[in-house]
Amino acid sequence: MVIASATARTTAALLALIAWTGLILQVAGVFPRSASLIDAIWTMLRFFTITTNLILAVLMTGIALGRPAFGSPRLLGGVTIALAFVGGVNFILLNGRLTLSSSDPIADLFLHYVTPVAMLVFWLLLRPRGSLRYRDAVLWSVYPLAYAAYALARGAADGNYTYPFIDVARIGAGRTGMNITLLWLTFLLLGALLVWQDRRGSPLHNP
Repeated sequence: MVIASATARTTAALLALIAWTGLILQVAGVFPRSASLIDAIWTMLRFFTITTNLILAVLMTGIALGRPAFGSPRLLGGVTIALAFVGGVNFILLNGRLTLSSSDPIADLFLHYVTPVAMLVFWLLLRPRGSLRYRDAVLWSVYPLAYAAYALARGAADGNYTYPFIDVARIGAGRTGMNITLLWLTFLLLGALLVWQDRRGSPLHNP
């Protein structure tokens, strides 16, 4: 079962526009401090926020264009959880710890707050219902683990670790491993809760 309604496609187009706008604004903010456009994009791709919003932008663009594969409930569920994770980690662990300049504050608003909330609303109101299984939560949790491996590899190569809670050089390998495990378990739990909600129906329709 996939998304096909005109309402869903129109909403997906709006969400794609929001995500692409946030990404473009972030490029505009990073570019003046970079050697080239490619360097700016490569710098941005260090961040879980950027990779997740890029996935969202592509997914919503596909739905808006009527491509059935992009409307898979499993894809939508995975992106919803990843964006909820983006918003939650930013608010709880990173809020006030980033120095923003140029267009960065607006991009931050789009990528850390607007897209997570908008995707959750899209999920609650417009996704196909009742087809998720708990094994999907396990599958979704591969994404943050793959990102962690990627971020650690880049950090080991150039000494620039994206987030303070995975900064091996500052907090050590043991603490980093513990932080990654706790974050992964949180992601897995969020995924399981989303599957549970899907299997019982939307809270908007079931008191």
